[in-house]
Amino acid sequence: MSADPEKRTEPRLAFTLVRAESEGADAGPVWELSAATEEPRLHAWVLDMSLGGMQILAPARPHTRLRATVYDVLVVAGEAPHERFDARARRIWSRDVAHLGQLNGFEFESPQPQAAAFLAAHSARPGTALKWLACQLVAR
Repeated sequence: MSADPEKRTEPRLAFTLVRAESEGADAGPVWELSAATEEPRLHAWVLDMSLGGMQILAPARPHTRLRATVYDVLVVAGEAPHERFDARARRIWSRDVAHLGQLNGFEFESPQPQAAAFLAAHSARPGTALKWLACQLVAR
């Protein structure tokens, strides 16, 4: 899995994690934790997304590294948790980012009408873009 992450075929909408001034410049990502479920879910941040796929930042601890190729993904808008969609995605590449985690490039396995609607809705509202987008991944 060593495809070049900058060879994108679709325009992407970027999401950023905005830090409060009091957090300081050295603050790292905060990983969401959830109650145990029947299926182990990995949590990550969506950095950007297009009609074809997305880039995510996941924790790089040994027990939370992304190792599978195919995942069921639940994407959830941080400030608007009712805005969500499911997709099946294939991990194309991964690389470690010092002190932050594991950066991963995913492509959707098939066209995702919910992702298209989500992107269209947020692209049409300049200045009101989501500050952050999270996802939960279940290996398949």
